[in-house]
Amino acid sequence: MIKLPTAFQVSDCVRRLTRRDATVTVLAKPATAKLAFAGTFHSGDGLLVAMCAADLALAAYTGAALALIPADSAQERVRSGALDEMMQENFAEVLNVLSRIFVVPETTRMALLEPIFPPRAVPEMLELGVPGTSILRADYAIDIGGYGVGHLALWGMA
Repeated sequence: MIKLPTAFQVSDCVRRLTRRDATVTVLAKPATAKLAFAGTFHSGDGLLVAMCAADLALAAYTGAALALIPADSAQERVRSGALDEMMQENFAEVLNVLSRIFVVPETTRMALLEPIFPPRAVPEMLELGVPGTSILRADYAIDIGGYGVGHLALWGMA
């Protein structure tokens, strides 16, 4: 069973990954931002057990900070409405690290199954590998110091 992370756990992960201060707020309802960049995660037995999705801003800011790309370059990508290939690769690595953000039993291994980037559409519903399982969702606003605010949603098998 997966537990979704607290704001502190998300902040700690993003801060370590980006080497920047990160202020995280758990949103009371789903983010209104378009969450076009996503990743699906599977367990050690290959079942789809979780997913995360981010808006363009979070994908750009975390991908840029990871590679020490200046904030103005990331903000330009947001204004242009798309990530270039390098920024997509950087965000794929962010997704890989985010597989560790979910709180899972010590016996459960989670890994990135696949990144999903435009023009592919992010699935509206998470189709998990265990029938009859309920889905947890949490949405976060993440302010990455010097870059800006983006949004992240996490889904997991309850």
